Amino acid sequence: MLWSSEGRRRKDIAKLLDVSLPTVDRWKRRYVELGLAGLEGDRPGGAREQVPARARDRADA
Repeated sequence: MLWSSEGRRRKDIAKLLDVSLPTVDRWKRRYVELGLAGLEGDRPGGAREQVPARARDRADA
């Protein structure tokens, strides 16, 4: 949020943080909606499963 308030472009922020543009947008939106509370705690969501359990089960059989 500080870089944004300094006038940095979102693509530059994304590059500095090594995240996607939608990630920058999501965090900015959370800050606008919830203030600092929107930036606290664990990151929303989580890593997606690379191989669904159904496919792993078939491979193990």
